Amino acid sequence: MDHRALALIAGRGCLVVDEEIRDLLAREHQSGAAHDATVAAPCVNRRPGKPADRAGSLRSFLDAADRVHLYLADLGLTEEFQALLHHLLAVETWATEPDDLVLHRCLHAAYAITETHARALLAALDPTAHHDGFEEAGYEKGDANTAVLDSAAGPVLGHHHYLSPLVATCADSRVGLRAAFLSYADAIMTYMPDWESLPREQGMAAAITTAFGTSVAKARRTSLAMADPQWRWLRRNAIGTITLRWFARIDEVARSTGNGSLLHTGILCALPDPLRRLTLLCLGYGQFGLWPLPRDLTAADYGRYVCAALGEMVRGWASDHDAEAALGEHSPLNWLCTACATRATRTSLLRDNATAARSTSEMRIAWAPQTFNFIGARHQGLRRRTDNLRKRTPAPDIPLTRATTPACIPVTSADPLETITAKLLALAGLAPRSELVRQLRFDHWDVHPRICPTCDFPRSRDHLFMLSVGSARLAALLPHHLVEKWLPLMEKYAYRLLPALQVRLLLPCDCVPYWVADVMSAGYEEAGTHCGLSPCRATRDPMPRTVTWDHPAEDETYDGVPLRRQLLGQAVAEAREYAARTGSADWLDIVTRPISAL
Repeated sequence: MDHRALALIAGRGCLVVDEEIRDLLAREHQSGAAHDATVAAPCVNRRPGKPADRAGSLRSFLDAADRVHLYLADLGLTEEFQALLHHLLAVETWATEPDDLVLHRCLHAAYAITETHARALLAALDPTAHHDGFEEAGYEKGDANTAVLDSAAGPVLGHHHYLSPLVATCADSRVGLRAAFLSYADAIMTYMPDWESLPREQGMAAAITTAFGTSVAKARRTSLAMADPQWRWLRRNAIGTITLRWFARIDEVARSTGNGSLLHTGILCALPDPLRRLTLLCLGYGQFGLWPLPRDLTAADYGRYVCAALGEMVRGWASDHDAEAALGEHSPLNWLCTACATRATRTSLLRDNATAARSTSEMRIAWAPQTFNFIGARHQGLRRRTDNLRKRTPAPDIPLTRATTPACIPVTSADPLETITAKLLALAGLAPRSELVRQLRFDHWDVHPRICPTCDFPRSRDHLFMLSVGSARLAALLPHHLVEKWLPLMEKYAYRLLPALQVRLLLPCDCVPYWVADVMSAGYEEAGTHCGLSPCRATRDPMPRTVTWDHPAEDETYDGVPLRRQLLGQAVAEAREYAARTGSADWLDIVTRPISAL
């Protein structure tokens, strides 16, 4: 089959899902799906055109496939792309595969076409006519390689916040604990070709694949031998990794000419509305890359799933679109005009989105706790929110801290806000004065995180407040030289500094994405949003000095004991208390082992 025939098949499958989404949004126009799909609505700066019928949508999709064909011919990649589409669609398997995988294949083929089309449009731009963000981000993207390796070697309970909290929440409640955690290990391995294509990541893929490989290979053998439905996500991952390999290949060939550093070019906003919509839906689904569901999905399921994945991806794009451009890497937020990027950021991050009606399965995808976006070294989310707050936070009349000997006494679930504040500041050799906690305005916090009675603990509100808005408020009150001492520690160790919450992130409980959404959206809303979480050169020129990340090693020690070991010890104590109280011995056994040993 030629490229148009393959595109026609992919487009028809994609339109089946799009029609489900249209029906869903017509029925539930205030739902979470409606909020998450806002980015796919017509461009803010264009009058909506007449709604296209199926034939019109397919024509615009085929036009995009033609443009891709010409672009790849210039790169010498036409045959490789044809082979990719043949492999993705695998029409010869349709007689034996469920509709679930057929739709998954079509969505991935459509994703391959639409993102390649976007890259073709981007490469054709005159870079001098657009804002170029190369090497000029407000915040440097942190190195997470060591954290990923640690997540394989160390116990699930104590390793870096970058990984494990995402796992259990993405997993359906019917997925067993071992399968839930291994699903992430398998998904991480699907990303390795893409990581290896990036200059800053080279050499890491083999080490990470080796670390996770044994346990994932064992899981694959188990799934084949038992035909156990809880492992069905492995089939989706096996298909998804092919697409990621393709984009790694494009980067290898065309990185220097791809214009990945251009900001808010509006290339998607210039497309016909139906193609703009399909492109964004496919981008959200294809880039999300996690499908740990233990059942076959119907077309209606895919409609809800695609919207939820798109919402989660916009939150990710908004967290670092400037840092991606600085590295010459692609962020779909930079393919929108500034007005649409601003709308997408606002509608995805704020409280109305978090509290909109969703089923639990949708919530698990839409508000999976992407902890590395909200607080962590990877994207400096806490620093970004602090800087946003600092612009409108009056400087205190008197110093709110005093110097003391640096010390580590891990936060416990019984600690009130005053104690939490003192213990966190002590890590940087600071002690709060009496006025500091009052200025955090805890008593006026009007958010009520939806944590269930089983997961709740007596001082949970104090802990959730500090995570949500308290830490950013505190940092905004500190003078700059003290922020530089304290905030890097918060970003590096992140959720592990609040062990009772870190433990609850690892629970396969339906309440997790709800309280996570409440905590994160409240933090984002208070900090404010721009064309992303932070402004970029397209909306702020000149840019301030880049906040670099030069603290990758977790080598802090207190009284000769590594901080990470002390935090792990407290996390184990919190986990044991929870397991004893709830009869969760099986869960405790899983989270105290490394993923590589599951």
